[in-house]
Amino acid sequence: MFTLPLLALTLSAPLALADPRILIFSGTANFRHESIIPATNALIRAAKSQGLIIEHDTTGEKFTYADLSAFDQVMFISSHIDALNNDSRAAFYDWLVKGGTFIGVHGAADEYEAPDWFWDLIGARFSYHPEQCNATYYSPESTPHESVAMLPAKWWWQDEVYNFLRDPRTIGAHVSLSVEDNYLGVGQAYSDHGTPHPIAWYQNHNRIGGGRSYYTGLGHRVEAWSDPLFLSHITGAMQWALEGATTRALNASALVGQANAPGEPLWTRPAALTSTAAPASTSSTVSGQAASMGSGQENVGERTAMWTWAAVAVGAALGTVLL
Repeated sequence: MFTLPLLALTLSAPLALADPRILIFSGTANFRHESIIPATNALIRAAKSQGLIIEHDTTGEKFTYADLSAFDQVMFISSHIDALNNDSRAAFYDWLVKGGTFIGVHGAADEYEAPDWFWDLIGARFSYHPEQCNATYYSPESTPHESVAMLPAKWWWQDEVYNFLRDPRTIGAHVSLSVEDNYLGVGQAYSDHGTPHPIAWYQNHNRIGGGRSYYTGLGHRVEAWSDPLFLSHITGAMQWALEGATTRALNASALVGQANAPGEPLWTRPAALTSTAAPASTSSTVSGQAASMGSGQENVGERTAMWTWAAVAVGAALGTVLL
């Protein structure tokens, strides 16, 4: 095993001005997950081959009207809006109103004093979780979302199974990933997340500004962020949100995002590779169930192939990350 230091926050490889710019915020106001830094490192590595620029903010200093206007996407990886002051929250809200895209991961739904609009952005508030456990996850949609289409149809995965105080479907979110059984625990706190049990979901047009937003309750463990399939889940959500074309990455007239130089073409995702099937043998698959959730779905293959490839490359290079 080796210790991997936090990577440079801006990628060193030359990138076109049209490349999407993503801000990972990792400030916390209560419990701080050990997986935050490994997650950031893994995504920076994946971004290198995908034409994305990732920057990292631990304090909220980038949450100003001027600075946020240059970003196409903001990610909260187990971070908290509670860690932002009122001025920073106002700038973030304004950026969302103008079409910014958002990805929330795991503990991002575990907030103490978040404003109501943030819960509409996330979709639901964390209630509690039982002890870490292995569980079977699946797509409840007839056509799996591209963020899960590369996963096995029945995905055996170890994580914290989050329970929530609201069903995200009540505000128009679509559940992309569910978990079998309730995993409610005995004598635990109240939850009201509906059925099937939502774990990850997406909003085609969030209730604040119309940009796309995505949340997944997975990602607690450090080891998750070196798993190829799990990384495909996260990067698939990132790409899907950008493809809503509400930022300058794919819309030259948008109000926020990385600005293009005169005559510079808009961002295009790398050409898909030929293989889209989930790996036949990984630590997160069930024996005999290598077929992916998206098998036979022609509309997801092109978009998931290159992210699966990127995640496999990241998983191979990353190894075990220690804080």
